Amino acid sequence: TVLIGFRQSFPGNPLQPEVTKKMPNVYRLDRRLALAAAEYERIETESQDDEIRREALLVAGQLYTEDGQSLRALEVYRRYAGYFPQPVEINLETRDKIAEILKAQDDRPSYLNELRQIVAIDAAAGKARTPRTRYLAAKASLVLAEKTYDAFTAVKLAQPFKPNLLKKRNLMKQAVQNFNRLTEYEIGEFTAAAIFYLAEIYHHFSQALMTSERPQGLAPLELEQYELVIEEQAYPFEEKAITVHESNLQLISRGVYNEWVEKSLQKLAVFMPARYGKPEEASAVIGSLETYVFEIQNPASSLPVEETGTSAVDRSPQHAGDSVAGPEAAVDGKTFDRKDAVQ
Repeated sequence: TVLIGFRQSFPGNPLQPEVTKKMPNVYRLDRRLALAAAEYERIETESQDDEIRREALLVAGQLYTEDGQSLRALEVYRRYAGYFPQPVEINLETRDKIAEILKAQDDRPSYLNELRQIVAIDAAAGKARTPRTRYLAAKASLVLAEKTYDAFTAVKLAQPFKPNLLKKRNLMKQAVQNFNRLTEYEIGEFTAAAIFYLAEIYHHFSQALMTSERPQGLAPLELEQYELVIEEQAYPFEEKAITVHESNLQLISRGVYNEWVEKSLQKLAVFMPARYGKPEEASAVIGSLETYVFEIQNPASSLPVEETGTSAVDRSPQHAGDSVAGPEAAVDGKTFDRKDAVQ
């Protein structure tokens, strides 16, 4: 084109910046998106105006994405995130795009590291924190908490029992803390997710105890005593799982109904089919939604709080810190005589 010819023929001409400004539109009209993106990168490099630079990088990243060049988009977005920490909201939006690209590339370590940065930047944002930055941080926190949950469920209560129990218990504490922190964002979508996972943590721990590997060499009576102790320690966690799942249904009256509430309902249908497994009962629960206006993300407060000031998570039988004391006290405390049973 004429503009390309001018650029090549007169590289030192004072009008070159004007040519650079016009070139992206020429390429975009011709659907040559990668070339248009490269021109926006050139604009960012040549400009002294930070506003122009910010916009140029964001547009370049978007064009590379539309053209299917995710690596180039990643490079541009990383430059933006490094150059422009402010405004915080746009910085975190850009980091969220970086995280999605890394996820698509199956670069999990880098993906998780980017999520941690999103959480940390939002936490340190002070007055610059917005409902959107909180949402992005909550979204990242959920993935990070799920990672801990996966690590917790992966530990088998096999022999030797005590070290495996200790490892699983510590991971349980960490997972409970992470999901409890997730509710602090006070966003209904993520509060429901946190409550669902808390209930699943308790249910999984109960099942892990029940299916744990039994020690070898026990006499029949000793094995029977061992089974009774395990059942006694597992049962409260199963009850807690039901209670916490039920607290998720209470979010409906707060205008929150999403996949996590639905998942809790499905779990309750398995735990308590007589109450939640009947289609007419489920329909009654879902039907109550018609009387509410849904607002999944409420900047003011989506966390269900009762008049006492306690959240849905706090309504479980025990607090998170107490929840792992039972098995530790019962099993590590040797509630029956034979030492081999806890080794």
